[in-house]
Amino acid sequence: MAALHRSSFRLVVIADVGGEKRRHLGDEAMLEANLQALRRLTPQAAFTVVSCDPAWTAERYGVDSVPTFGFSSDPLAGRERAAMLDRLLAEASSYVRASRAINAPFSLASATATALAGADGLLVSGGGNLSSTWPDLLYERVALLRLARMFGKPSVVVGQTIGPRLAADEYRLLTEALLSARFVGVRERPSATLALKLGVPTERVWYQNDDALFLETNPGSAGFLLAGSRRPCHSAHRGHYRPSDTRRRRSCLRRPRRPTARALCNHGCAAASDPACFRQ
Repeated sequence: MAALHRSSFRLVVIADVGGEKRRHLGDEAMLEANLQALRRLTPQAAFTVVSCDPAWTAERYGVDSVPTFGFSSDPLAGRERAAMLDRLLAEASSYVRASRAINAPFSLASATATALAGADGLLVSGGGNLSSTWPDLLYERVALLRLARMFGKPSVVVGQTIGPRLAADEYRLLTEALLSARFVGVRERPSATLALKLGVPTERVWYQNDDALFLETNPGSAGFLLAGSRRPCHSAHRGHYRPSDTRRRRSCLRRPRRPTARALCNHGCAAASDPACFRQ
């Protein structure tokens, strides 16, 4: 784990990044776009990225980095994943109780949970990870969202594909985890519909373009390798729909909005870029 640097404002960010030998250019481009936007909007912010290869990630993106929890990717290891999630939540519960007591120190075993407990909020960067196809990645994100809620940390989810395949336990876990997010950004209409079906309040669901479309590409960056161009792409439409406005809701399910931090900033509650939004 890279040594954590102190900052007046820190976000824990999770994205599907795994080092030079396990690269996912699309998810890396989304992470890079989000970091660019957040650094531009909030220069004083620092970031701790959850990664399969913390040392590589720290050097590549100029961030602090901690390892993933290590949930099994075996489709048949559902009980193992559930047991591991239960252990993480039980330990976090003990930590929260101890933190409220006087002279009752309690250390978390997980460096990732420790980083989140000391951060100002959680950002789940874009990807197609909330699906039965990637049970380990889904559980990683569910665990962080659940822990953020236990620690009293605001969370934001952007640029996601949800499903389409979800096992019964995954559906239940996502229902609970996503309810605590202040925003849930999705890249497709079926994902927006599923988010609403999972119980996410209508005003929190954002139908957006892929995060990577906002990337200012440079030679050597994930976005440059992915797009083959230095020209950034932008979505022109922005806005949010309200529970009482059915026509607006249908319109927003047809047209994607500006992605990630800039969209949140335009909305008036810059959940991923303004420290004020993370104050309780």
